Amino acid sequence: MYNPTKNIEERDPDLHFISHWVPELQGYSLPKIIQGTYTGRSSYPEPILDWSHLRKCVKQRIINKGRQKLEGALATKKTVDNYWKSQGKKFQEYKNTESEGNA
Repeated sequence: MYNPTKNIEERDPDLHFISHWVPELQGYSLPKIIQGTYTGRSSYPEPILDWSHLRKCVKQRIINKGRQKLEGALATKKTVDNYWKSQGKKFQEYKNTESEGNA
């Protein structure tokens, strides 16, 4: 999942890219940019999205989706197990009647 804060920290720790493409943030340190303390002091607008909150929501949706798939897979496995169990019983009954017929 894309994380802009992590991306800046890992790929532009010296702020060369940001300074070049976002001149309004020149002179601000990496922590100030990440924390958003430039707002009100710079002509650069405040963040539109709360990435932290958005990331948590998306992560929860992914977990829920995975849970649904897991529950579906478990139900399918139970059905298949029950099928083979019933087939095993039928086979045993067949073997018993077969051996009684030969005796």
